[in-house]
Amino acid sequence: MRPENRELVGIGDVILAAHPGSGASWVGTLLTHLGIFYLSGEDELLADAQSQRAGGLAEDRERALPGAEATGRPNVGVQAQLEHLPTLRDRDRDHATWREPVRVIKTNLSSLSWTPPCRVLLLVRDGRDAVLSLYHHRVNFSDLDVPLLDFLTGNDGAWLPPPMSWAMASMSWIGSTPKDQIHLLKFETCKADPLEEFRSMLTFMEIERTDAEIETAIAASSYNAMRRQESAAMEEHGAEIGSGRIMRKGQVGEWREVYTEPMLATFKGMPRRALKQLGYPVDEIPG
Repeated sequence: MRPENRELVGIGDVILAAHPGSGASWVGTLLTHLGIFYLSGEDELLADAQSQRAGGLAEDRERALPGAEATGRPNVGVQAQLEHLPTLRDRDRDHATWREPVRVIKTNLSSLSWTPPCRVLLLVRDGRDAVLSLYHHRVNFSDLDVPLLDFLTGNDGAWLPPPMSWAMASMSWIGSTPKDQIHLLKFETCKADPLEEFRSMLTFMEIERTDAEIETAIAASSYNAMRRQESAAMEEHGAEIGSGRIMRKGQVGEWREVYTEPMLATFKGMPRRALKQLGYPVDEIPG
């Protein structure tokens, strides 16, 4: 969350905390299809929470913050990323008025040094898949040109090893947020039983939608549907937005097809403990 936005978060807001590669674009698109106001706390400028009102949240729309690339996101313009995801790009046009004065504000960062005054949706994905997805994203949308093992180990100190940053980001929210203020969304269970998981999410947010509305949003925001939208956007905009994909596979357990023993060893220690606490298998990782 950008520092200038933290002061503008109100008690009625909801933070969607998700390490990059965990499926936030998917969940954000689903929220948008449900008519729920969703935006990025890193890339957009929030309005004062005190001014929230139903039908008046468009004040927040698509005002990109300067220097968004400084947040650690890949070096691609905010608008270029939005062009890959037409549903999010057209968010305010499609929903000129919002059904509730609730903002869901995404952050890819940890909660270190900041405890929000509101509820938190923590979206987690098996760290091995999340970090693998992040690696492909960085290769496609930035100047990253290193083998996967070098990326996982931090490239000789060039950056914090991603398995460690995944563990720190995920566990920081659990450690700093009161239990009645946090709701855990697991990517894998959302894929396996989306209706039940997203119904439970909406209950936590105190937002009412019928099962029919949720099922319609699930279909519209599926990986296949979003890949079709992204393909059309890439065909329309060509070189302006590049050929890399934001919506890649959304596969559960892809790491099993890719990781070698040295790659799995980068998850020993704190990342292994975080995986185990979140219910993911760790037998392949050295203790």
